[in-house]
Amino acid sequence: MRWWWIGVGVLVVLLSMAVMARIGHPPTELRCPECRSLEVIPIVYGLPGTELTEQAERGEVALGGCILTGNDPAWHCTACEHRWGRTDMGR
Repeated sequence: MRWWWIGVGVLVVLLSMAVMARIGHPPTELRCPECRSLEVIPIVYGLPGTELTEQAERGEVALGGCILTGNDPAWHCTACEHRWGRTDMGR
């Protein structure tokens, strides 16, 4: 049973890395559709490891959780907390 949880953990970490590679970093002119702020960061899904946790603490990424629904937002505005876009990971 313990090996199953380790396998799930590895899968979630790999999924998180795939999401980061897929959405990349926001273009320099990406603005929040709500407040027009340029303070936009990508949302990363999956169980965060040490590096990803540190990036979230520095405000470089937002953590989106471990469950993907297929209609998950890709961007987070740090000024007004609005989330929008799509990750396209549900396809």
